[in-house]
Formats: sequence, structure tokens, C-alpha cells
Amino acid sequence: MNTMPEITTSVKNEISSKTLIISDNIPSLLTCTDNINNSEEPLIDNLIPEIIVNNFDSTISNDQMGICDKLRNWNVEFNVSHNCLNKLLNILKSEGLNVPKDGRTLMNTPKKHNILSMEPGAYVHFHINQIISSLLHKHEFDLSDITDLKLGINVDGLPISKSSKSQFWPILISICNVPVLSRYVLPVGIYHGLKKPDSSEDFLNYFLSDILNIMQLGIQINGKVFNVTIGHIVCDAPAKSYLLNVKGFNAYFGCNLCTDEGTYIDGRMAFLSIDSSLRTNESFRNKTNEYYHKGPSVLEKLPINITDDVPLDNMHCTYIGVMKKLIEFWVKGKKDVRLLDVAKNDINDSILNLKAYVPSEFSRLPRLLDDFYFWKATELRCFLLYYGQTVLKGKLKKKFYVHFLHLVTAIRILVTAETCISLNETAKILLDTFVNDYAALYGQKFINYNVHSLIHLPYFVLKHGPLESFSCFKYENYLQEIKKFMKCSRFPLQEVSNRIYEKLDQIKNTPESKYPKLSKELHKTHHLLSDRVYEKVGLENFSTININSINNNFIMLKNNDLVFVEQILMSSNNEIKFLVKKCNSFSSFFNLLNFSSKDIGSYIINLQFLSTPYLIQVNDFKCKCFYIQISGNKAVVITLCHNFDIPQ
Repeated sequence: MNTMPEITTSVKNEISSKTLIISDNIPSLLTCTDNINNSEEPLIDNLIPEIIVNNFDSTISNDQMGICDKLRNWNVEFNVSHNCLNKLLNILKSEGLNVPKDGRTLMNTPKKHNILSMEPGAYVHFHINQIISSLLHKHEFDLSDITDLKLGINVDGLPISKSSKSQFWPILISICNVPVLSRYVLPVGIYHGLKKPDSSEDFLNYFLSDILNIMQLGIQINGKVFNVTIGHIVCDAPAKSYLLNVKGFNAYFGCNLCTDEGTYIDGRMAFLSIDSSLRTNESFRNKTNEYYHKGPSVLEKLPINITDDVPLDNMHCTYIGVMKKLIEFWVKGKKDVRLLDVAKNDINDSILNLKAYVPSEFSRLPRLLDDFYFWKATELRCFLLYYGQTVLKGKLKKKFYVHFLHLVTAIRILVTAETCISLNETAKILLDTFVNDYAALYGQKFINYNVHSLIHLPYFVLKHGPLESFSCFKYENYLQEIKKFMKCSRFPLQEVSNRIYEKLDQIKNTPESKYPKLSKELHKTHHLLSDRVYEKVGLENFSTININSINNNFIMLKNNDLVFVEQILMSSNNEIKFLVKKCNSFSSFFNLLNFSSKDIGSYIINLQFLSTPYLIQVNDFKCKCFYIQISGNKAVVITLCHNFDIPQ
């Protein structure tokens, strides 16, 4: 087997005067010394040499590449330690299989890293061009009509453990305007220390040099140049204040979009106005409000509209900030707000009964209201968008329930791509009403930064699309992956860098799954056709249809018909069809002012009025539904409207 000769590249820069060596047996994207460098002004173009693509060690024969690929995928999928991997390789080798002796050879683990000094910790940078290029090469066929790439950017702190102050601050990116690529989250820099970086400018210096170069030159793949722009920079409130170098969210001028001055009430900062003037890119860069700015922001170096392109994060604002606080009021609030014990127990029983109806796309099953303090953001989202309206009906006092429906309706409008623009003004009115009534129902002092920020969500949706397209969910998921990469705290950046390179290599070399995917053929035939019948099918939008599972066989068609899937059929010419029954009787689950819940995909159906079976095709599907049976003949059906967090 021919091997590529060693290539030596000498790089002269302000960070290191050493020679950087890249060869086919060092498959890292970034290859340099482990010494910590102290240059204050690195030249990012000189820091990272060209990547040499290396699929595997040349000592492995072609006939054994199958098992090696499987071992790599297994190792990355289950985040196996190298000690465990080495033991397995020794066992396989003892059985006569031609596999590497060491896991580092199998996984193409980098041998060297460039760990840079950054007060009060250290930093490692990954070249944006080379990381994105590997994805573009993999999906080149899907990108034939695309020339522009919009990047989503996220920065956040990540505590490594509860027993120390050790923490990461990763810089993450995602391509947000290409559906086939938007599910990937890519790290472009990671800081490690006992506290966050002293200076946001030093922290982002490498990244800014890199991204500005990419925006100027583009990314070239096989002669085709992709133009790169920044779509959004989304963070939680503390990280946003850090990057913008402005006062925190609890300051008098804590709102990042409007100039509302907070009111200090009983030890809390409340933002009571809903019609204050908005900040602009010019007012931010000119620092017209001296009580808001702390100094220049490092983001001013980017060619973006700072007030528009650094949006609110729906995950922290709506779900963790507002929804969790509402449940706290209902469970532990004052007597005139708190649920009666009987009502709370009824709600808990209803939540337990829901578990059989939760679609497989949801990663967590519902938990009791008493455990709300431990609910994750995905659980709070599920409560707000889907089952909260059903389990609270008749148990929560009417004025609180109607108030809650204002929030449900507005957020479902803004989350759904079909309605986020056309009904944006309706959502704005509903959220303004929600915030205004919040003071009368729960108290003025509780109109904090998160509650106040709700009135600005429609504005950002007009700029960036549905709420889920610029939320922190996928970035937060990746942060947990980074945390799981850590097996030992001795060399945190080196270890995490190794796992990141190994995973990128696995993503690059793993073929994409083909959809639809049929599984479990049944031993029966459709009564009209000699088609094969299957129990389950996986679709390209990552939805799963299962005819034997009540939580996975109810869908909405593109003509807005609500149907049960009774059979999944494969014809002799390999065409997939579905035998379905249509619900002929359905109505709104609730009406709010002049607004029907049918407009946001919430229905009550009568199971006694179903059509005769008929055939449809995959292209007729619009979305899957959350089906909740509430009596023998009636059920609540709610369309799934948010993006699902698909593991990479």
C-alpha cells in the first residue's frame, strides 16, 4: 500500500518559531507543540498549516477496514475510554484479527497540540476553514444549489465538575441556513481555567482573526467558493453581557434590545414598560447610553448589526426563565396563586398517564410537578408547547389558565415556520398582554429580565426565522458531549481536543443514513395489494411512524387532514405507501379572544367519525402529532412544531 511522503512546513509567526510538521501519520487538524505559548498577537493564518487527509494507518490492510470502521464508530458513539478500547483491541488481536494494537492508531488520535496561554488559563483553537470543509466535502452533492453559508455562533461556560472551579468556555459554530448541515455543532476554540477569561477580547482574538479571514476569502471546495456570513450569535444572558461588555441583566438598563429603565422593587429589578425605544446598531457602536455600556465590545470588530444579530435565546428566556417560574408559582407560590393539593395531585396523575402517549422524538418522559426544580429545558418546552394546556385545564384557576394560554399560543406561533411570520403581529399582541397581566396576577416585582424579554421575541423572529432556528438547544447538547469527553482532569484541553478530532474524523468518514428506513416486516398482506407490510418506518425528517404504537402513528397531512396510520406498505416496485384513516370530526381545543387553537395545531377529535381506509404517500406528510386520549371517544391532538435535537 502506497504511503504519502512526509511533508514539512515551516511556519514563521509571532506565537512559535518552531517548525510544524504534518505527515500522513499525524492526522490531526492542528499539529504543533504542546508547549504553552505566550504571544499576545497571534497570526491565525500562520498558526495552522494545511490539513493532510489521512483515513487510517497504512499498516492496516484493505480487507480489514470494515471492522476498523465499525470499531471507530462504536468508540465514538459510546465515548469509550482508550483503556477500554485497548483491552478490546488486544482481545481481537489475540483472536487473529488484524487490528491495531493501540486505540490511538485506530482512532487517528493527534500526537501534538497547540495549547496557548490565556489569562488566567489556557486555550486551544481549531481552524474554521478546515473543520467546515470536512462537512462540505461529505455533503457536496446536497450543496449543488447553495453558495452562501450562514454561521450561528455560541459561547458559554461549562463547569467540568461540582468538586472544583475548573471550567471550559467553548466557542461553537453551526451552519444555520442549510438543513442537512444545521444539526452539526462544531467547536472552533476552547478555553480552560478556574474562572472565565479575564478579557473577552483576548478570548475571541483567535476566533475573530479566523472568521474575518473566512468571511473575506470564503471556503473553496473543488473549485466552488462558498461565501460565509454570520447569521446570529446566541448566548445566555450572562455570556451575552460578557461578549457585549455591557451591564448585566439585573442592572437598571439590563435589556439588550430596548432602553427601558428598570425599577427596583423589594430587592428585585423589574422592567415594567413594553413600548420603550429600541436600541440600534448605531446607538450601540456610538455608546449613546453610558449607563448600559461598560466599554468597547469585541463584537464591534465583526461586520454585523449587533442589536439584531445577537438575539435573545428562547431556551433560557422562555422555558427556563418564564415557564419554570410559572410552575414555581403554581406549586410553591402564595395561597391565592398556588394549586390546591387535590388539583396538583390530579395534574400529577394526568402527567403520569401521558407517558404512554409521548412520541419517540422526545428524549425525556414527563415528570411530576413536584420535581419541577429538576426539569430540564426540553421538559419545560414540552410542557409549554404540548401537554401543559391539557393537564392544567379545569385544575388551574381560570384567570391563570387563560393567562398561560396567551403564552402557549404566542410561542407556538413563533416556533412554527408556517406561522412565525404571517401571525407575528398576533404573537406580539398576545405576549404584550401576557406581560401586562403578569403584574396583576403574580406581582410587578416578578416582571424580571426574562418576562420582559418575551415582548422582543417577535422582533427577532422577523429577523432570523422560527425561534428554534436561533436557540441554544443544540449548542447546550454539544456542551454536555464535551463534558463527557473528560475521563481525567490532568490534561483537560489535550484530552477534549483528541476526542473532538476523533469525532470529526468519524463524522467525515461515516456515510449518511438513507431514508425512509423500513423495519420489522409483518407476516400479513394488504387486503387489496400483494404488498409487504412493515411495522415501522424512519423518515428523512427524523420522525418515526409505528403502526403498533399509539404515540407514533398519528400525523397531519399537507392538506391539514388528521389521520391514523394503519399499515406501512412496500409495493413490488419499492414504492412506500401508507394506509390511513382520516378524522372527520374535530374542533378547537380552546379559543382565545378571536383566535382558534386550530390555527396553532391544537385540536379535539372524535374517534367515532373516521373515514374508510385510503392510501397516501410519504410526500403527503406534513408533520407528526402528539396524540392524547382523554376519553373513550375523544382525544387531543397537537402538531409537533419544534425542531428535534438530533445527535450527530
